[in-house]
Amino acid sequence: MNAWRLMILLVLLVSSCRVFPVSPTGSPPTPTYKPTVLPTPTLTQPSPLTLEVWIPDSWMASLDEPTGQVLQEQVRAFESAYPSYRVRLHVKKATGAGGIFDLISTALPVAPSVLPDLVLLDQAGLREGYQKALLSPLEVAPERSADWWAFAQEGATFGGQWYGVPYLVDVEHALVVPKADAPLPLTWDLVLLQGYQVLIPAGAAELADPALVAWYLSTGASLVDERGNPYLERAGLETLYRFVRTLQQGGWLRAAQVRGLADARACWDVFERGQGSLTVVPAGAFWGTGSSRGVPMPLPALEQPPITSVTRLLLWGRVNQDPKRLAATQALLDWLTAPEQVSALSKTAQMLPVSRAALALWELQPDQAATLYTILETGVLMPPSLVDQAVRRALQAGLLELLTSEEVTPEAAATVALTRLRE
Repeated sequence: MNAWRLMILLVLLVSSCRVFPVSPTGSPPTPTYKPTVLPTPTLTQPSPLTLEVWIPDSWMASLDEPTGQVLQEQVRAFESAYPSYRVRLHVKKATGAGGIFDLISTALPVAPSVLPDLVLLDQAGLREGYQKALLSPLEVAPERSADWWAFAQEGATFGGQWYGVPYLVDVEHALVVPKADAPLPLTWDLVLLQGYQVLIPAGAAELADPALVAWYLSTGASLVDERGNPYLERAGLETLYRFVRTLQQGGWLRAAQVRGLADARACWDVFERGQGSLTVVPAGAFWGTGSSRGVPMPLPALEQPPITSVTRLLLWGRVNQDPKRLAATQALLDWLTAPEQVSALSKTAQMLPVSRAALALWELQPDQAATLYTILETGVLMPPSLVDQAVRRALQAGLLELLTSEEVTPEAAATVALTRLRE
């Protein structure tokens, strides 16, 4: 009986056990599922940030011009150095309906995304942009601004803040065939004493040449009154016109000839053909190409000092205020205004660099550099547009009256100028 019970117990124990297969030692179990294979992700490169740059047609009619081609080369070099940025250059109408500020003021409140990042302006345009609150203030390091001529620093700031980065400048000066063993005729007295045949740009239809403005200023007279309105002093006018009449009476200035010379470039062209021994020339064109005759010098003044050069300045201004674009805009601005870039472009543009470091790259002879530095160190800005237009129109009216008839006295010519100023 006991044997039967033992047999039944063994059968129950065996039947209650489960046997699991054992994998070979050290090998993990083979999975019974197939994992899902995920596609390899494609990395999308962000689109380059495109910077918009506007250039006035008063400076460059087309990007196909030589200056435009140099500027485009510099932009392409920038894009190579900064692959995440692209630059588009646009030539825009300078003033009036459809002009640069007309477009900016229209887009600013409704479509700020279409605003340019940088815009090239003359000093009058920069002033207008500041007054209309269309430009953003800039951060300029002191060591950088110290490299610019004093007139450029003045023209780039309003209310103690920088609103422009000076770029290029043009100015007029004299070119003379000096007399043997005689000093350069830096004053009106020396011009008369040494007997130079003088070429002046007196043929403009409406506005006097900047050289005439510089001569008027050299008398110590002012262009604005205490309220900033256009102003001409009778004493200064009479002194200027008396000098012109003395040249004419001495046979050193031919009225019929200079009435046909509209600007300094026209004077220089005549001078290069062997006429005249003292002329007014545009500095950028002269220093960029040279001359077959003559020695450069500042414009003769009533007295020395002062010697005054009236400058025409070009500056870069910033418009778009999007914080995401500021770093890119600053990088482009720094690139375009670097001395080596400005030096290369200025020669093609026939203008002078505003930066001393850029001008040093022109590799001038020491005496040439000294002359040019003197001219630029005495530079003054053209007055605001309303003043500039009014006083130049009046100065030219008096000059043409004087040169039309020898019976017109310097005093009468001054009266004509003052009458035109009041109109």
